[in-house]
Amino acid sequence: MKKFKFKFDILLRIKEEKEKEAKEKYGSELQKKTTLEIENERLKKDLINYENKYLQSKGRGDKLEFEDIMLFNNYSEAVNLRIVNNNKKIVEIDENLIKLKEEFLQAMKEKKMFEKLKDKREKAYLKSAKKIIEKRIEDIAILRYTNKK
Repeated sequence: MKKFKFKFDILLRIKEEKEKEAKEKYGSELQKKTTLEIENERLKKDLINYENKYLQSKGRGDKLEFEDIMLFNNYSEAVNLRIVNNNKKIVEIDENLIKLKEEFLQAMKEKKMFEKLKDKREKAYLKSAKKIIEKRIEDIAILRYTNKK
């Protein structure tokens, strides 16, 4: 009896590759988003630390220097601009993530469909093979019975 062979096996492998590729793209975009979010948190902490160090370096009665204020203001603006840019990138990534998630889900559905078809056909093949084997056994039993007489 020949072994079961799924005639759409090549398509199933293509669908599996497509799913893997979509999953990797989705994961990559998600990692970019996470990296930007972590960078935003780090920038906020750095800004707060910078401000606290500056204020601690000045005593209670010390005057604030104009240059120091301008330096902090410029640094603060640069950090806030970077955070705003990162937030814009995060929004773009979120929109892209929605598309990539849909592609990934679609690829998963297509692969699942072929897997179910393969399982269904394999079960039918095994059932048919079992019937053939049972029929052969039955024929052998009948032959033995008739030969004994």
